[in-house]
Amino acid sequence: MVKTYLFTGLQSLGQEFIDKCICFFPEWRREQMLSFKFLQGKIENAVAYLLLVKALKDLGMLAGMPLFEYNAHGKPFLKDYPGLFFSLSHCKRGVVCVVSDSNVGVDIECVERNADEKLIRYVCNAQECNAIFSSADPALSFMEYWTKKEAVVKYLGTGIDTGTIKEILSDNSVRCTTHIVDGCVVSTCLPL
Repeated sequence: MVKTYLFTGLQSLGQEFIDKCICFFPEWRREQMLSFKFLQGKIENAVAYLLLVKALKDLGMLAGMPLFEYNAHGKPFLKDYPGLFFSLSHCKRGVVCVVSDSNVGVDIECVERNADEKLIRYVCNAQECNAIFSSADPALSFMEYWTKKEAVVKYLGTGIDTGTIKEILSDNSVRCTTHIVDGCVVSTCLPL
């Protein structure tokens, strides 16, 4: 089972939305949301949590506002929902939540993000660089690779290791899928 929830209406939300979230979020999530300096970050953080709540409700599993615990590298998990895995990601245009009965990682980025050649060469191997630079849309091609790499990192729950980021997509035990939705590139990583 894999369920994906995507919200791309962030521009319609403002301070009033945050004020409502403050009223019913658990204290730990409220503090996390309010720790973002800018309103946009607060909104993205709140929507991500609400998408997870919606997923749990849809699955008939919601038994109260979910609490996160974290592994040694900071990957969150749901202590009260054993056997359920989730991953959250957000960018200025959208928020995505994936829930699954197996480990999962997801990343979302805006399509219009510029593709800096130095960054591309830093995170991509020679074959990926060739594919990006020969693409009709190098910025989009880079975002597809980048979101896949981020999704794998979130799947693994280890954090980005700059020593292995170039070859991280060669992990044959996972599969990544990528979709472009409402100006966002969304990649999901699941076990084979």
